[in-house]
Amino acid sequence: MPTPAAAMDPIAELDQLANSTQQTFGLEEIRALRGFLDQREIDALVPPPFVQGHDFLTEDQSAQVKLVARIISHVASTFGPNKVLPWLHEPFLRFGQRPPLDLMKDHSGAQQVEEYLVQIDEGYFA
Repeated sequence: MPTPAAAMDPIAELDQLANSTQQTFGLEEIRALRGFLDQREIDALVPPPFVQGHDFLTEDQSAQVKLVARIISHVASTFGPNKVLPWLHEPFLRFGQRPPLDLMKDHSGAQQVEEYLVQIDEGYFA
């Protein structure tokens, strides 16, 4: 049984979301993103529509939620939880002066951000 969100560390909650084996998520599961992003940013990264008449995401939307959760968790573990938002909003030359958050709107852009984080962790970039 999952730990109640109120008692869970926000990073642990993101990790749980990123590593979930669920194929689709309900609206309640994406609350982990709300600890780091506002609703407008979440809507840009995981665009509506939700499945009409239901409170759950499609499989594609759920996969995007997992990827975004994994990236945010990675940023937090690399730079610290207080640096997540500044890092996601900072334009980088590597991304054509676009912030990582803009790239994370699609799968290939999110993969570029994830690869950059791995390179930072491995010492390729400071």
